[in-house]
Amino acid sequence: MSAYGLECFDASGNIVVSYTDTLTRLVFTTIASPGISGSVNLPVLATGQYAVAAIGAAAVEVSYPHAVSISGNTVTWTPQYASGQDVSSSAYTTILIFLYT
Repeated sequence: MSAYGLECFDASGNIVVSYTDTLTRLVFTTIASPGISGSVNLPVLATGQYAVAAIGAAAVEVSYPHAVSISGNTVTWTPQYASGQDVSSSAYTTILIFLYT
């Protein structure tokens, strides 16, 4: 067992959750509006590995979530469109950045 971590047990003493290697924390969240680009500088990204989730919420039958990229400490999101379409094919996108420590 590691020197630190988290373990949860049920009433019988069985381990039901064991986090002894790495813990994940949410370090940034935003909702990107259709057709709108943006970026944010997150110096905390330099302190560990990270994961990105971009979840699109369809405003119309066919819509596309934002593309999310990370370069250094900067997270950038850009709307995506269907071929030949305008902002109406872009979706509201929830962007979540997690850091593993």
